[in-house]
Amino acid sequence: MGPLGQKYVETILRGTRDKKKSDVDYMYDVYLHKDGLMFCNKRFDVDDADNIIINGVRYVDTPGLYELIFKRIPNDLLYTEGDMSTSTSTRAYW
Repeated sequence: MGPLGQKYVETILRGTRDKKKSDVDYMYDVYLHKDGLMFCNKRFDVDDADNIIINGVRYVDTPGLYELIFKRIPNDLLYTEGDMSTSTSTRAYW
């Protein structure tokens, strides 16, 4: 896992005592499950190049896609329309 993945995934792995004060979206997005990381109801992983893998489908890493997947309120300066489209497609078939 590269630096981008570490920045976001380590937040999930570390957890937080007060999830209400965290900027991570613990309600609908990536969470730690007994079987590993999950995204909604799908397996979630990050490869060495920081690409996001959801249920075996690889998505090219961008700071914006990470923001949209991990943050409760994403920084709109970081994501693009392409990131929005990719994020929406990852959530299909919940």
